[in-house]
Amino acid sequence: MESTTRPAARSAWNGSVERRTEWLPPAAREAPARASAQGPLPLSGSARRELLGLATGSTGDEVRRSRALIVLLAADGHSNAAIAARVGVSLPTVLRWQRRYLDHGLRGLGDDERTGRPRAVDRELIVRTTARPPSGRPAWTCRALAHALGVSAASVSRCWREVGLAPQRTGTLKFGTRPFLEARHFVIVGQCAGIRGRAAALLLDPPTPAQGVLGPVASPGELVRSAVRRFGSERLHVVCDPFAASTLRDSPATRAWWSGQPRLCLHETAPTQPWQSLVAAWAASVGDTGRDDVSEFR
Repeated sequence: MESTTRPAARSAWNGSVERRTEWLPPAAREAPARASAQGPLPLSGSARRELLGLATGSTGDEVRRSRALIVLLAADGHSNAAIAARVGVSLPTVLRWQRRYLDHGLRGLGDDERTGRPRAVDRELIVRTTARPPSGRPAWTCRALAHALGVSAASVSRCWREVGLAPQRTGTLKFGTRPFLEARHFVIVGQCAGIRGRAAALLLDPPTPAQGVLGPVASPGELVRSAVRRFGSERLHVVCDPFAASTLRDSPATRAWWSGQPRLCLHETAPTQPWQSLVAAWAASVGDTGRDDVSEFR
């Protein structure tokens, strides 16, 4: 009796962790090969402008921004595996939103109508309040904050998990980035949001107020270099979403330059962490220092 050997899957994830695709439906398994054979995703000039607006806007739905990035990268000819790694989503997610765009256009990138009661809890109000502890206490507890805002403790706990926020008894805020980001006060000295991802340059608990903030920059790499030129004597923390972090890692020039910057630390957010809520928490944390010049980044 002849033995048969099942071929191993060759799909890669983030350049290191292999993932099997045998569990996908036949159409989904064939989609990457068809995409490579057919070339870039067709995209009109007007559609590209609208997608760029969604992908680079400073405010808006993080989920729709990721979907817009998927379509833009597919239109530029990137492979599905590369898109999944750079946006920080799974391969089936990449395939699903490409198909939704091909079938329904920009309309297909929205969510289907859902039944039931809409979300009534203001997530950014919770994170802003969390960043400003009550008088006489080093930090909010879940129950105390829920009582103060008139919401359930479960809502506060769920919000903290979504944002990756954990108030510490020492009075610091701890964020679930890689590596962890923890301080009492966060001062935003620069930020960028574009097709190459979102990033922010932070000073943690600075002994003296930072002198000014950086102007608009176009890319994470430009943000890092500008921040080092302006605040080179301070220890800088650069927080990036997965797409921006991938952009920085993929550039040999940036990697080589980064190795010579011992006072620079990179933190990567999880794909599910809402960027605007993170910015709201960082901005609110400087309330006790009297600095309000970071409001422009919200």
